[in-house]
Amino acid sequence: KESGARFIDTARIYGRGRAEEVIGQILRELDARDDVFIATKVPTADNREEAVASLEACMTALRVERVSAMRVHFLDGVEILLPILREWKEAGRIRYLGVTTMSAEQYPELERLIREENLDMIEIDYSVLDRAAAERILPLAADHGVAVVVARPFAGRRGGVFSLVGDRPLPDFASEIGATSWAQLCLKYGLSNPAVTVVIPGTDDPEHMVDNMGAGRGDLPDADLRRRIEQIFDELGG
Repeated sequence: KESGARFIDTARIYGRGRAEEVIGQILRELDARDDVFIATKVPTADNREEAVASLEACMTALRVERVSAMRVHFLDGVEILLPILREWKEAGRIRYLGVTTMSAEQYPELERLIREENLDMIEIDYSVLDRAAAERILPLAADHGVAVVVARPFAGRRGGVFSLVGDRPLPDFASEIGATSWAQLCLKYGLSNPAVTVVIPGTDDPEHMVDNMGAGRGDLPDADLRRRIEQIFDELGG
């Protein structure tokens, strides 16, 4: 809260519901519910009753009557879930609705949903090492006014950007945009795409969390600096 964090991403399946419970408890203890944007995700359901029960479980765990955003996780069960999310949005229990995917193989279906389903938000993988979404998904989302949440901005927990940069020093131009770590440079890269709304790095290290949030300060790279960042990782074998 003191560091300025506002967007909290979670899901019903994280910790089998425990993640939502912890978030709900902490926000109540800090009296911070109105200060944050809670975006959770609901898993697939076989029928309407199961879907509604899952949504109600999210609300109970988070200790809220209204959630900022609810997304269909991994595009599973969109036929059942999206109509229900739309009903809940009309009833005021959900502010924004959307879908998420971690697979480029699902991009054709994601494109269809963006065009046809009047989504508010999508969540996808995007990083300097994984630019597939920049080809069609990001421009399409921008054209349709769909917010984009970027996951895995370091290209995964293992084998991603940090394994490539190792102990290499930051490029000199990093100081021009206020980046003091490779993490901040990569986060600024993601944030600087005009179609991207928010980037959600995952970590279980408090120091890394504080460092990550530093990417929100200072300037973002322009088109020239973005190309130079891409060149660095291309030359490193990304």
